[in-house]
Amino acid sequence: MTALGVMYQAVDDDIVQQRLDNFLFRRFNNVPKSRVYRAIRDGEVRVNKKRIKHSYRLQLGDIVRLPPLFKAVKSPQEVCIHDYLKQRVADSIVYEDAHLIAVNKPSGIAVHGGSGVAFGMIEIVRSIRPLAKRLDLVHRLDKETSGCLLLAKSTRCLRSLHQQLREKMVEKTYQALVYGIWPKKLTCVDVPLHKQPLADGQLRVVVDVDGKKSLTRFKVLDTFNEMSLLEVKPQTGRTHQIRVHTQWAGHPIVGDDKYPLSQKTQYPRASAKCRLLLHAESMCLFHNDQWLTIRAPMQDDWQLIVSELKA
Repeated sequence: MTALGVMYQAVDDDIVQQRLDNFLFRRFNNVPKSRVYRAIRDGEVRVNKKRIKHSYRLQLGDIVRLPPLFKAVKSPQEVCIHDYLKQRVADSIVYEDAHLIAVNKPSGIAVHGGSGVAFGMIEIVRSIRPLAKRLDLVHRLDKETSGCLLLAKSTRCLRSLHQQLREKMVEKTYQALVYGIWPKKLTCVDVPLHKQPLADGQLRVVVDVDGKKSLTRFKVLDTFNEMSLLEVKPQTGRTHQIRVHTQWAGHPIVGDDKYPLSQKTQYPRASAKCRLLLHAESMCLFHNDQWLTIRAPMQDDWQLIVSELKA
């Protein structure tokens, strides 16, 4: 017998490959996200009669159980995205066509809401593109990392880019400012990484022989004041990969509180408190039947910090 108010929806081309939580946020757009996540954890929401993680990507033909999540009034903190923030993100769009948006994400903004974060880049972009039938994150950047972030406007684009990412066809280039003089001969770090959930719900990644293969290529662009500016090209896409690989090499990224120097007094000139100096500079991908390179220029805060550290 069907429970009162419960509905079932088959996944079609319009919602295939969406994350379950993002699909539910749109379906129950006035329900607090904490309530949506609780419904997933408690098994009120199911896919093909099974409990499922919030990060599951819906597949064609899946049957989603939708409980009667009644709309509720959100607090101003949950719904308020200030106009200045919308304008800042709108001004940060570096590429847009009928199928794809690329944003030069500012440091300090999460890519999506949840886990105590009221909103992120995906919610902001949806608010400034309200007529878009679909907007989904193609990939992710850490909250404190700035730079090129892709959002798909269509199922076709999302599928294509996900396939390219799986097959390692997308070339990502970052810039990172690290402590110390990076050895020019150290052009590659190839050590496996393992995720370690912490008691407070946070995640830490460590080098572990039983971890997943992780490979990052490095090139020194400049050195100054016992710091090195690097061009970084991750060949795999592990969580916190660049940050952990640079720390493992003995040259953590300036401003990284999660993976810091083992001895903070080692490089006193670079000890000023600043944001994480890691920037996704460009992405090269196949789009609209041709190769496309999308570039995200260094933002003003990066340039100001580096100028002060050089002085």
